[in-house]
Formats: sequence, C-alpha cells, structure tokens
Amino acid sequence: MLWADGAHIHLEKANLHSSSWSWLVSLMSDVRGITRNLASPHVASDVTWSHQHFCGGSVLNQYWILTASHCFDRQAGGNEPATWRARFSDDGFQAHKLRTGWKSLSGQLASKAHALGVSQIVRHPRYNRTNVVADIALVRLSSAISTLSSTHKIATAPLPLHENITFKNGTDCVTTGWKCPRSAREHSSCVAYVVPMPINHPDMCKVYAMDDWSDKLCAGKKNARQGVCGGDSGDALMCEIHGGEMVMAGFLSFVHKDDPFAFPSGYTAVQPYLNLSSTPFPSILAVANPVHLTDDR
Repeated sequence: MLWADGAHIHLEKANLHSSSWSWLVSLMSDVRGITRNLASPHVASDVTWSHQHFCGGSVLNQYWILTASHCFDRQAGGNEPATWRARFSDDGFQAHKLRTGWKSLSGQLASKAHALGVSQIVRHPRYNRTNVVADIALVRLSSAISTLSSTHKIATAPLPLHENITFKNGTDCVTTGWKCPRSAREHSSCVAYVVPMPINHPDMCKVYAMDDWSDKLCAGKKNARQGVCGGDSGDALMCEIHGGEMVMAGFLSFVHKDDPFAFPSGYTAVQPYLNLSSTPFPSILAVANPVHLTDDR
C-alpha cells in the first residue's frame, strides 16, 4: 500500500492475535528479463526483476495459495513454476493502529528457510487480460507448509462460506498486503500493511470501462491519500460481516495505472469461485480447508 509522501503518521499498538493474518503470502519471482510497470500489472516497463516480491497471495491449505492470474502473464512474472517461490511470515504479526485510520502488521517476512517452491500454477481458462475476466489462479506449493518451522503460526484465509453473506455498497473492508516499493528497483516491504478500502458501487469504477462486474468488486475511495497499487496484486480484500467477523471477499486485480489514489480499485470476488461445477478450474472449496491447515493435496 502507498501513502502520500510527507504524511506524519503516529503508531499506536492494537490487539490482534499473532496468527490472525498469518495466511498472508509474498509470491516472489526469479524471472530475469521479464519486466513490469509497477503502476499497472498489465504493462511492461524497462525494469528487470530478479527474485523479488511480485504479488500477494492467501493460504488455502497445506499446498495451495490463492492469487490473481495476471501475476503470471508473460508481461508480468511468467507462468513457469520453477521461477516462483512463496514466502511466509516467520514470527506472526503484531498489529499497530494508526491515528489516521491506517494499520500495519509488523511481522517480518521469513528468511529463505521459510520459503517454498512452486510446482504448479493453475490459471482460470476464461482469464482474459484485456477485460480482466476470471483473474484468478491457484498456486500449488512443491512442499507442504508443515515442513516450515513456523507452521504453527500459519493459518488459512477466512472465506465467505455462509450463503447469506453479501458485500453491499459501504461495507467496511481493508486490503492487506506487503506495501508498494517507492521505486521500481526497491524490494517490497517486509512489513504487512492494511488500508481501508470500503465496497463501492461498480459505477464508481466506470473509469475502467468494464461492463461485466459479476465476478468483480469495486472498492476504495476517490481522491484519497491512501490506496493500493499494482504491486499489491493478489492481496486480499477483507470485509466485515455480522458480529465483526472478517472474511476474504476478494483480492486485488487492477488499479488505475496513472493515479491509483484517485480512483477505487477492482478486485476479483471470491464468492463466484467457491462452488464451481462442470469447469476445468477447481472450486476454491475443493482445495481449501477454511478452519485449519491439513495435509490435503
């Protein structure tokens, strides 16, 4: 996430269980010669990435990570599993509450010992990078998360499992992720951040000229001093439902390439992909255990 340069922010500790956000994943690409514009995940630039944070992801179970399909475009990180690694937090997260409404989760990304390779990338067959349809992918890890020394601190992302859950205009949500680098050559932050991104009506996202929002959510504010950027692709959109419970409504798909703070952003909605049938793309629930990590393959 980004914030305006020069903003004076005061940190104030808040209570949060150390494993509450431990399902956050940093997907690292080791593609050399593949370039990408930080302001837009779909446009190439002149910057070469080498083993750096590329997209966010969310743990579904011992072997599977949920993220955005466009992360694996040829113009982005590429779709060769061998060039990707998933990194996990090694010490959980401690929450900080900002007086401005921002929060940070100060758990550090783990060292190489807490990174796992990728054996398979499953992209939705209907994915279209032109109109960003079906921007969803599943990433299979080469080893189980239980092989990491920090397994007891890694949970699964909370999914919207109840049929009566709806994410209406004005629903309180936040995006969680690893913060955008200030320049294209910087590594992404090792500190996870959250930023308020309330649900908006799709009309607020007309700037993207997309007619079909059946698998998308529009979230964020216009002309805000806070928001998300292309480097946050795949990061979860967590929304509050009854009783204050937070569930994963979607994950970041696209932002305004010129001024991401000036407009709301587009998210792939999780609900349309929870229970799929007669499709080559697996249901999220077919691979996820929403409560505890298991050895499901």
